[in-house]
Amino acid sequence: MPRLRPALALLALALTVPFAACGDGQDPVQHAATEGVYVTAGQLKYQVQVSRKLNPYDVEDRDYFTGVEDAKAQQTDVDQWYGVFIRVENRTDKGDSDGKTIQSASQFTIKDTTGAVVKPTTLPSTNVFAYRSTPIIPGDHFPPASSAAASAPIGGALILFKVPQTMLDNRPTQLVIKPVDGGDEATITLDV
Repeated sequence: MPRLRPALALLALALTVPFAACGDGQDPVQHAATEGVYVTAGQLKYQVQVSRKLNPYDVEDRDYFTGVEDAKAQQTDVDQWYGVFIRVENRTDKGDSDGKTIQSASQFTIKDTTGAVVKPTTLPSTNVFAYRSTPIIPGDHFPPASSAAASAPIGGALILFKVPQTMLDNRPTQLVIKPVDGGDEATITLDV
C-alpha cells in the first residue's frame, strides 16, 4: 500500500495539469468554428442559434418573409434566401461598475472563402422575427423572451440574406459581426 500512494499522487497530478490551462472561460472568444458558440463583438455576446436556407414557398418559412416584396420571385437557381437566427446578450451585471446598456450590432455580412461578401436584406418593422439593433440593458438579451422570435422553435431573431449559390459552394462561410461601439468584430462559421 505505501507504494500505491506515490503512484496515485502522480496520477492525480498528471490528470490535473492538462486542465490547468483551460482558464475560467471568461476570455472573450471572437471567432467560432461552429454555430452555438457565443462570440464577443464589442461588449456584447452573440450566438447563432441556427442558420439555414429559407424557402418563401414553404408554409414553415413563409412568415419569415413578411414585408419582403417579391420574395418568391427573388429566389432563383442563382440566388437563395438564407436565414441566420441570432441571440445577443449583455452579460454585464447591473451592480457592476461596468454594467451599462449597450447598443447591439447593426452591421452583419456573410463572406466565403474567396472573399465574396453579401449584406443582409432589410426587413420591415412589421416582421416580428426580424433582428433589430437595439439597446440591451445589463443582464438582458435580444430577442426578448416575450417576443415571437424568442418563442418560436428556433429562439433567435432573423437576419435574412439573399446569397448567390456560388457563395454556398465556396464554404465555409462566415457571419461577420461588426459592433456599434467600434470594438473588435467577431466571426462565426455557419453550418451551410
